[in-house]
Amino acid sequence: MPCSARPRPSLEKAERARWLEADACDLPFHDRKFDAVVCQFGTMFVPDKALAAREAYRVLKRDGVFLFNVWDALKHNKLGELAHRTITSYFKKDPPTFYQVPFSYHNRTEIRRVLKQAGFREIKTEVIAKIGKATRAKDVARGLVEGDPVAVAIAKRDPSLLRNYQRDGRCNFASLWKTKHSRTDAGNCGPGLRLRISNPVH
Repeated sequence: MPCSARPRPSLEKAERARWLEADACDLPFHDRKFDAVVCQFGTMFVPDKALAAREAYRVLKRDGVFLFNVWDALKHNKLGELAHRTITSYFKKDPPTFYQVPFSYHNRTEIRRVLKQAGFREIKTEVIAKIGKATRAKDVARGLVEGDPVAVAIAKRDPSLLRNYQRDGRCNFASLWKTKHSRTDAGNCGPGLRLRISNPVH
């Protein structure tokens, strides 16, 4: 899930990098080993975020930096919110809750508390808003299900609902874009992803 590596100036030097799978809560490295630990996508999925923060702190050299991003609250990410609402509308009980996970770790106070308790200082956070682009609402509706584990959760409950979602999701996304841009194509697809970037120093 996490990646920690040094920037490489050219593709020719790629063989110098060492790639391996590792548990963010149990990094297989010695103490004070790295100048930086970077997690571009994954911190919000770590089951024990406090332990992962302590592990990042442990393997960093003094004055090393832990750089990661997480997604802002679901209410600030309208496409994800609409996908979640459309999906859960099909289930009277036990709806898939995947979309609650990646948008769950966004509270600045909580993030700072976790990092401070891990030992970090000079903790900086920044909110960055990005707009996603797609050519058709159909593509986004499909991607927001088939591109993540929620498709498996739906299929386990009722595979036929995947087709219903493709239809209803497409209509709902097109309606959102029409409201925002007075058109139904996805050229600039309305509210995009808001990231919370954290940059604590060892």
